Amino acid sequence: MYDSSTPDTHFLSQLPAKGSGRPLLYSTLLGILFVSLAGSAWHFIYEASGRSTILAFLAPINESTWEHMKLLYFPMLLYLFGEAYILRRNYPGLFAARAVGLTAGLLLIPVLFYTYTGILGHHIFFLDILTFLIAVCAAFFLSFYMAKGRRQIPLLFALLLLALWSAAFLFFTAAPPHIGLFQEPKT
Repeated sequence: MYDSSTPDTHFLSQLPAKGSGRPLLYSTLLGILFVSLAGSAWHFIYEASGRSTILAFLAPINESTWEHMKLLYFPMLLYLFGEAYILRRNYPGLFAARAVGLTAGLLLIPVLFYTYTGILGHHIFFLDILTFLIAVCAAFFLSFYMAKGRRQIPLLFALLLLALWSAAFLFFTAAPPHIGLFQEPKT
């Protein structure tokens, strides 16, 4: 149980209070950096693990767009649990806002990928990376503005979103449908 008489020792808790928005802005920028770097490293964790069955559900197992959505999902999920705990007093709606932002970022990955590959007729590695980075930034900045707003998203809705995404990643890793989203792009 949290004891409110004990001062927080985390550096984000020592920043100016909610009215300034600085702790949330700093945490958002730190989150973008963390998820961008962790997501990039996450790409190689399945192969580096010797194709661990457990990691197959958490990290990309092939080059499909669906599997690459895991690069955003699991690192941001990890970050949002820690961040929401640290900033819970000043931003009680942060967890739910980040869950919605994460959903937007996840949906943005296939939209951007299939838009640019549909126009060009093929994928380009640099644009694949740029797609990921745009999705990361969109997820964090959308949720930043939502967390600063007056209307809060119900926590139950956020938990349901995350449960659905987690279940989808587990299920579709084990039994991917035979549609483009789940197939490796043709080179």
